[in-house]
Amino acid sequence: SIDAKGNFGKITTHAEHMSLTFDGRADSLELRAAGVATARIRVQQLPISLISIRARHMATSISLPKGATAAYEINAPFKVFEKGVPSANPGDTTIRLQGDTVVGSASNE
Repeated sequence: SIDAKGNFGKITTHAEHMSLTFDGRADSLELRAAGVATARIRVQQLPISLISIRARHMATSISLPKGATAAYEINAPFKVFEKGVPSANPGDTTIRLQGDTVVGSASNE
């Protein structure tokens, strides 16, 4: 379980199962879990180049600042993901999600 608030460079994690709450600014977030990952990510300030989550099963809520755009790369046999952040290629942030099951949303706050 990780609760991170503040300003960071690159954040990288590897775990069997993971629960992350992030509120702040980071250069990038790269999360890997062999099993289940839950992530509540609230980015308060750009730039953040990459938000990457790789887990067998994941549930995530991603919030980017108002006006931000995203390039989406979602690779999952089963996915229910609401793309509320406008798509752009390249976007301000790449949102890369990979697993067997991906459930969640991205929004502008």
